[in-house]
Amino acid sequence: HSRDELLLILRQTFAQTAMDETLSPWCRYSAAAGMAIYQHGDTVKDVFRRADKAMHQSKLLMKDS
Repeated sequence: HSRDELLLILRQTFAQTAMDETLSPWCRYSAAAGMAIYQHGDTVKDVFRRADKAMHQSKLLMKDS
């Protein structure tokens, strides 16, 4: 799997688990995830900042749905 496919699988798995009413409430969970790719000249801080921004965007989309 590519990294994009793995991120999609992760997001789908969390979404399915959060919506599964056959599970008890403490077994349903969700999480926002973000990913960033190193670009030439980036610092670690740059990559983490972009990943954090992507995670926050994911969180906003989760709240809207």
